[in-house]
Amino acid sequence: MTRTTNTDTGCLHCGSTVQALPEGIDDEDGQTWFADGDIRVDNTGPWGPTVYIHGVETTANALRAEAMERLAAAQAVDLAARNRR
Repeated sequence: MTRTTNTDTGCLHCGSTVQALPEGIDDEDGQTWFADGDIRVDNTGPWGPTVYIHGVETTANALRAEAMERLAAAQAVDLAARNRR
């Protein structure tokens, strides 16, 4: 399980608060875990860290792109909900 810390800053116009990035959980085997074990960063590789999502190797850039898509979807949900009020 990852830990998050809420901050009291945010967008005054959209009503969202900014959250700090979650801290990963390091284990004794050189792995850092995020999202309740769904994301793993293997820090033991000879060419640098490798990231896996659900056991499938990916890149940091692909991970960032997916994160941006998820944030955009969350924003669309928030905007749609606000417009229904």
